[in-house]
Amino acid sequence: MKVFVTGGTGFVGTFLSEALALAGHDITILTRKKEHPTPAHSRLRFVTGDPKQEDAWMAEVPKHDWVINLAGASINTRWTDEAKKTMYDSRVLTTKNLVAALAAGDRRQLFCSTSAPGYYGPRSRISWGDRWEAVSSGFPGFTNRTRCGLFSSSWSSRNSPAP
Repeated sequence: MKVFVTGGTGFVGTFLSEALALAGHDITILTRKKEHPTPAHSRLRFVTGDPKQEDAWMAEVPKHDWVINLAGASINTRWTDEAKKTMYDSRVLTTKNLVAALAAGDRRQLFCSTSAPGYYGPRSRISWGDRWEAVSSGFPGFTNRTRCGLFSSSWSSRNSPAP
């Protein structure tokens, strides 16, 4: 399978992209970095672009069988109004642009999008075997608005009523 990943250079995305490549899938990672990191596997490649912006990167999306959205600005910051706008936009605008890119394609694709409104907390060692439990961020109003924004942006981009 050909898999397009946003957030593929982040905490979860790095492990997932490498695991999928090792399983035999071809992975394209969208990154904002102009200089791409050295791929850890021959099945990994990088495309430059900002997922919050409509741009040429969107033409890559329909070429893939699976689209996995893990992008989102770090929540590990002081939650000022500006920081919350950055967190919100990085999730909602990215999802909206991915859905628009998928709609431009001519076939069905798997689209998996996730956004964590919590954090993992301090850990001295993290491995795949550890049990991770998200801890409430303490901002339920903001995180609820972000989840609602993700839901409405994905459905309204398709011009379909939500289920």
